[in-house]
Amino acid sequence: MVAFKEFLFEYADLRPSEVVKYLGKSNDRIPAFLNKISQGAKFPTIDGKEVIIDKSEIERLKNEILIPNAKGVPNLKTTDGTEIKMNQLAKTGEFGGVGQSKTGERILANRGNTLEGVLGALALARLTVRPSRRVSEVDLKRIITDFGKQAGTQGTGGTISVKAPEEQAKTTDTFSLTVKLPAKNYADFVDYDFMMADKSMAGFIRQSIAYVNEAGIVDRYAKMFESNGKADNVSVIADGVSDMSGRKTDIFMTYTDENGEKQTKRFDLSLKAGTTNQFGQAAVGSDHATSKKKAHSEYGWAAYKKIFSDFGVDVSAVGNAYLNATGIEQAIDIVYNEAYTKFKEELAGNDDNAEKAWLKQFVLNIKNHGTYNDPNVQLAQFEKSKYFVLDFQKLDRLLDRDKLDMGVRVTYTNSGDGTKWPRIDFVNIVDGKLFLRIRSKYNPAKITNLIEKGDYFKEITTVRKNKPVKENMMKPTQDFGPNYNVVDDLHVYMRNNDSMYRKKYFPMLCAMQEQLQAGKKINAKKIMMPAIKDCMEAYNKQYNLVEKVSDLITDEDVKTLVKKIYTEEIPLIKKGVYK
Repeated sequence: MVAFKEFLFEYADLRPSEVVKYLGKSNDRIPAFLNKISQGAKFPTIDGKEVIIDKSEIERLKNEILIPNAKGVPNLKTTDGTEIKMNQLAKTGEFGGVGQSKTGERILANRGNTLEGVLGALALARLTVRPSRRVSEVDLKRIITDFGKQAGTQGTGGTISVKAPEEQAKTTDTFSLTVKLPAKNYADFVDYDFMMADKSMAGFIRQSIAYVNEAGIVDRYAKMFESNGKADNVSVIADGVSDMSGRKTDIFMTYTDENGEKQTKRFDLSLKAGTTNQFGQAAVGSDHATSKKKAHSEYGWAAYKKIFSDFGVDVSAVGNAYLNATGIEQAIDIVYNEAYTKFKEELAGNDDNAEKAWLKQFVLNIKNHGTYNDPNVQLAQFEKSKYFVLDFQKLDRLLDRDKLDMGVRVTYTNSGDGTKWPRIDFVNIVDGKLFLRIRSKYNPAKITNLIEKGDYFKEITTVRKNKPVKENMMKPTQDFGPNYNVVDDLHVYMRNNDSMYRKKYFPMLCAMQEQLQAGKKINAKKIMMPAIKDCMEAYNKQYNLVEKVSDLITDEDVKTLVKKIYTEEIPLIKKGVYK
């Protein structure tokens, strides 16, 4: 666990603009800032120290600094008689800082970014377990714990190395994992228990485990490295830092093939965590924060022309109306309604060839937002109880078969301050299901436009998914949470741990076969339970999970395990294979 003070080094600086950001709204930060000074509370600084701002600064802050359009970064007097630049104060949770709640408790900085490291660790686990098998939470915890010990818990990442023997060929493969993440995300990644204490993150992790176990690419390479008879050197890289804006896929693997040539295999994923429908965005003018004034100018107008031009429509006719509108709310409404009119015209035209040509441009821009138009990249989304994978290339195939028939409408999002912001919905004309949404999003610091998928989009592009996980498969524990399937994982352990298989599991199966061949009913209590009990104890001890095995597995779980073993093994027992 990384101490709170260590986190302070990674916080952004606090500027006046951050304090006045929500001026006059329910989440106005100015009262909290001034109240903190009046109470003589300590402000953490970006260099890990603490200061107390002199109360005499309150009036100056009210009248000169914490007001709209104030310029510069002021010096603030402290109670020890010195001065400090305001941007030397740390931007903590109460003022919008990440990695900390409003009341100061540590929270996950960003689940999606951290999940990139988790997927890298899972890939390493899947490649290194021998003999090749599905991986579990136990495997993941072991990898992440080792990563923290070897690479450290601070900074932006590191590299660890794991050796795995090939059982048939007397050779040993070497696997390395490199994780590069923003500092706060890396600190969360190496703290396994902290991640699993977050219910949402725990769900995302379990679905990532399911994905890796079902991913054909990882499975193929795991089996190849285990059985190819040569000492492989394999690197798995999860890089969420380098050139983050330049590609959609950040997890890849390198190895040397049988000809001595270095090969790179990307996992080809655009990763999303949670239930968000957003897969792209277009800021007004640039990726940087833009004010109302900047958006409501030639600068902002040029941005809106490009946004809709990329989707295949020309909104230039309302340029003057946009620039002369009474405010940014009206201006955005004007350009969105013009875009809606143009979209409607394109979809209602009588020229089928022209409509198809326009749809190709429309779909191309969708793919640019979702995958940078890389035909190999798929969008993988992990939610608490399921995951799904979308292939944007399926849109081309539907288009080629004239199966993409859409209607369009304008709706509005109501903001908390009473303003309304437009959104354009594209719907399946057959059943009205939402295909795509272009939505204006406003806050005082940034005006952007979100590109969001609807249910129909997911329906026609999904290439892989799993069934939702049932809650409460066992009672929650500190290590595993509510969805950990201890029955499946323990069964895998019994069959794949060499010592347990030879000493306990295999003799148990032989005894079951002898009973059956003697015409007797298999007595689970006498034959199966002693072996299961010993394996449970060994499993818990090896991975240092809980103090008492009874805290790990319930009586009902044990009954389920007995039934699972019996059901899977009885066909082989009847054939007499266990001797």
